[in-house]
Amino acid sequence: MSFFIPFVYRRGIGSNGGGGGNSPTPPSGSLLLDLDPNLGVFSDASKLSSSTDGDLVYTWVDQSPNSYDVKQTDSSERPVYKTDGDNGEPYVWFDDSFNTHMFIPNDSSFDTSSMTIFIVAEITPVSEQDGDNFITNSYDGTTETNGGWRVYVEDWDSPGYSTPTITAQMENSSSDLSITNAEVNQNQVIVHRFEEGVSNKLRVNNLTESNGPITTNINYGTRYDVVLGARRDSSDPSGVALYLPHKLYRCVIYDEYLDDSTVSTFVNNLMNHHNI
Repeated sequence: MSFFIPFVYRRGIGSNGGGGGNSPTPPSGSLLLDLDPNLGVFSDASKLSSSTDGDLVYTWVDQSPNSYDVKQTDSSERPVYKTDGDNGEPYVWFDDSFNTHMFIPNDSSFDTSSMTIFIVAEITPVSEQDGDNFITNSYDGTTETNGGWRVYVEDWDSPGYSTPTITAQMENSSSDLSITNAEVNQNQVIVHRFEEGVSNKLRVNNLTESNGPITTNINYGTRYDVVLGARRDSSDPSGVALYLPHKLYRCVIYDEYLDDSTVSTFVNNLMNHHNI
């Protein structure tokens, strides 16, 4: 389990000098992961070379106290650090044509019975997308009954690719939550939160929240690294597949189910900061 923090903790390692101003501070709680492209994006393994516009990203430093730094050791599959985002904000660009993705360290803290996931991203309409992923935990590649959770885009095949469906899934619960009015070429604040046997919710910006049932016994299957920008390959769980083209502006994860008021406040702060 991660540390419970009664105050906000940010490591502040390696400022990348983004032009959008200070990012919204995460609310107090059991913070598991905080990825902010304004801080701690490096082009090397030693975290000595801060990324500048157009650099490939080797390491993205976790700003929580847990040090779950995200990495991609394969230079051909690294995303790109960019500084031309809305409001002058930097982002990390995941390009499906190059199979770009990153790995969050293998840790059982992500196999939790309750979780809240915040993602700020812009989906880029390149081609039909169906099942391509923002983030996936522990899909074991053997069945749809062992796999933890994932947040992804599906049914993005309308003319012009203008209305993708954002979906959150508990692989072993047979329960998909979907919101179909998301917009391409615009930032989205996506929130998936669940509590075992109690609640399972998906929110995109201020769109009506989607609610669904959840299993009373979450089974995470075989332990693999959490993947940013893709999911585990169903035929080879040691590999990855279904890469999603998107600009990632923020990813914050808690290993607890945050209440409605806390979620709404942080979502509004993120929307205001990113001009949504």
